[in-house]
Amino acid sequence: MRMGKLGLHLANPIGDSMGSSTEYSADVFVVGGGPAGLAAAIAARQRGFDVMLADPNAPGADKACGEGVMPEGVESLARLGVAISAAEARSFHGIRFLQAGIAAEARTCSSLSGVGT
Repeated sequence: MRMGKLGLHLANPIGDSMGSSTEYSADVFVVGGGPAGLAAAIAARQRGFDVMLADPNAPGADKACGEGVMPEGVESLARLGVAISAAEARSFHGIRFLQAGIAAEARTCSSLSGVGT
């Protein structure tokens, strides 16, 4: 277990041995380090709770849904105090899905852009 930048206790069950007698305590226990889990953990920590976040996946999972954040998500992250610098990402103004030679695409409605890797 290690302490994250925001004071969250980050636990990776894959690294723990099965049957371990290690005990952890926290005011809030969040399961899942995806966008919703991280947002919940950050919000709880900002309100003064001791938060533990656990995710069974190794960091850097290769998932299509992890390639970008839509404009509304960027706005939500900003409200949580998470800034994404231009040097860390590229902006995008729409989304496109391709499968079996069929494409569906749309531009974002917001005046803001999303960010992707």
